[in-house]
Amino acid sequence: MKRSLALFFMILLCSRTLLAFGSGLCQSYDGEARPRAEVAWVWVNDWYVSTLFVDRIDHKQYAMPKAQFTWSMTVVEVLPGKHVFEVRYYNDATFSKVWSRQSQEVWIDAKAGENYLLKGTDKNERWQATITPYNPPEKRIEGLKRVKLEYLVSVDGVVQSWEKRHGKLILDLPGGAPTREFKCNSILQTGQKVRVFYYPSYPNLVLGIQLIE
Repeated sequence: MKRSLALFFMILLCSRTLLAFGSGLCQSYDGEARPRAEVAWVWVNDWYVSTLFVDRIDHKQYAMPKAQFTWSMTVVEVLPGKHVFEVRYYNDATFSKVWSRQSQEVWIDAKAGENYLLKGTDKNERWQATITPYNPPEKRIEGLKRVKLEYLVSVDGVVQSWEKRHGKLILDLPGGAPTREFKCNSILQTGQKVRVFYYPSYPNLVLGIQLIE
């Protein structure tokens, strides 16, 4: 893979931005919330023993707003149509904290007003994620708190300095814009041109670095 395409650092905490337990109703589309009859709900299984982590929806990295950056997602609200969920698996039944080494893509052709369950199974050290129709009990629907998910964004610049001890990155921006300071643990060198990825609610926390030639 070319260096210019290498996304070589991702903070583990922020790769868990869509977590699979709690009581959140996470809106994945832009604009105002739509009536229940016009959207589909995808429930993510929420047991600690067999937990799915949703990394991406429709190939986009999301995060909950800062005030909701907790383990609180249960339902993803999507518009009708085809969607893809990129998920990873985590099993802590024996306190061994087994993670899947790579994500799986699970596709769904969502119908308005319907419920679906996104779940994972782990048999013989192999795991499989699936989406099936679902009939949630009323007690699970009550008390859902709506939050909007936000996109991963980026900014290009040149490394003015990087301090290893505190992970402090100073980035020169084009057009005479003020420099920006980030928390970054990637190994960088002065003068490198980079693309910095972050969430708007965490504007100073680097999630990924892409070198630009």
